[in-house]
Amino acid sequence: MSGSDLVFSGMLEQYGAVRMPHTEAMVDAAYLLQQAPRPAGNRVGLVSISGAVGVQMADTAAQVGLDVPALPSDAQAALKAINPYAATRNPIDVTAQAFNNLNLVRDNLDVVLRQDGLDALIAFFTVTAGSKSIAPRLSQILSPLPQQYPDKPMLLCIVADQATVAQYEAAGFAVFEDQHRAVSALGVLARLRPTPAMPLAMADFSAATKALRRHDGTEYSGKQVLAALGIPVPAGGVATDSGRAVGIALEVGLPVAVKIHSATILHKSDIGGVMLNLATPDAVATAASAMLDRLSDAVLVEKMAPAAAEVILGFQHDAELGPITMIGLGGVQAEIYQDVACRLAPVSAAEAQRALHSLRGRRMFEGFRGLPAADLPALAAMIERLSLFFAAHADEIESLEINPVRVLAPGQGAIACDAVLLNR
Repeated sequence: MSGSDLVFSGMLEQYGAVRMPHTEAMVDAAYLLQQAPRPAGNRVGLVSISGAVGVQMADTAAQVGLDVPALPSDAQAALKAINPYAATRNPIDVTAQAFNNLNLVRDNLDVVLRQDGLDALIAFFTVTAGSKSIAPRLSQILSPLPQQYPDKPMLLCIVADQATVAQYEAAGFAVFEDQHRAVSALGVLARLRPTPAMPLAMADFSAATKALRRHDGTEYSGKQVLAALGIPVPAGGVATDSGRAVGIALEVGLPVAVKIHSATILHKSDIGGVMLNLATPDAVATAASAMLDRLSDAVLVEKMAPAAAEVILGFQHDAELGPITMIGLGGVQAEIYQDVACRLAPVSAAEAQRALHSLRGRRMFEGFRGLPAADLPALAAMIERLSLFFAAHADEIESLEINPVRVLAPGQGAIACDAVLLNR
């Protein structure tokens, strides 16, 4: 699930770099960096003389990570007062009527630029703003805006000769012919951020290191390493007969999970080696007996963790980049969804949270279909500690996969429900 290209992209994101898809995009971004300030955020106002083009720009904005928020009602009213024909929500369609009075063009842009909820402006005027009859006066009228709003990048999408383009650029506008290239370039600037500091908690790994060197390859032994590291794991124990399995279940509290206890079978559910939510002693005895007869000479009995959002965490070695951390949506469908982010290990808790928010399924953490909202700070702290331990013991650990981690409600932490730890 963590191919080399995914790891490389994750490394760039981790260190504040933006990966460019092709040379043209890189040139556009470099030009915009030279011509305009960086936006404070990703919220953009889109102004157009064509409603259809405004919608196209909004679609492109969504693809490159820009937000196109609706303008406040008072701003929309102000735009309507300037031009009753305008569509004012955002994208804003001022229509070609605005060019019947060029001062109205400036007034429209001024209303949009005054909004604290917008970080940048892109205006699509195509050949109109470049025409010989309009360009000189329009350039003069618009020229004060970049100085009036020096912290907001302003991009004009126009078709004009080089002398006209130079006039707009001299005033402080960035000029593009193609609106999609303009939106994409702004998306790059919005994603650029300073190389983040990565403060990492000091950690004492002595108990976990001792447990690692006793590890026998089983899930139970791997979880003893996690527990020694301070990672919550379900209460449980290993039984070699159904009677002892029932005894453990009653000790930890029903319902429980029963799994085969093996150092060689890694994907236990594939062969019927996992039974969940066993709520009675008879159910525990039946499941344990079946597994002991058919699959193994011992079973692991553990208390069921509460239902919650499930995450997969993976720690392994990349041939070129070294120890890496994989973070994604977990559960039995993890390999189908392939919704993961990779970072080089160790990973700070702050960077782990950024990775979690980059997942396509991040809405799962907000509370979904009866599940509680997820305690992401606790999960991020878990990721930081695990990645520190893995990086510090990279010469001893081949890989570690925890799937699922159940992330409980805010303030309640997260539990490592399954673990596969392979020694080198």
